[in-house]
Amino acid sequence: MTKCLPQADYMKLTVFHFVKRLLLTYLPLIKIHAEKSLPEDAFAAIKYRDYWYWIDDCDYRSKGIFTFLMIIMTLADTGEPLPVPIVTIQGN
Repeated sequence: MTKCLPQADYMKLTVFHFVKRLLLTYLPLIKIHAEKSLPEDAFAAIKYRDYWYWIDDCDYRSKGIFTFLMIIMTLADTGEPLPVPIVTIQGN
C-alpha cells in the first residue's frame, strides 16, 4: 500500500481539503508508505493509530529530503523554553 494516509483516515482530515488539489497534482517530495505491520526495510518508521508509516530504505530521494528536514529542525531548535508572558493589572 503506497499512500500518505489510509483512505478512511484521509477523508476525516478537513484541514487538508484546501491543498488536496496540490497534493494530487505535484510529485510528492517524500514518499511515505502505510501498512498494518512494520516492514523490515524501513529507513524511518513510526506507529500511529494502528498503522506503521515508513520511508523505504531504498528510496534515496525521500531519505535525503527527510534527513534535510531533520537537520533544519534541529538547527531551528534553540532548546530554550519560551518566556512566560507578563500581565500588568492596574489596581486603583
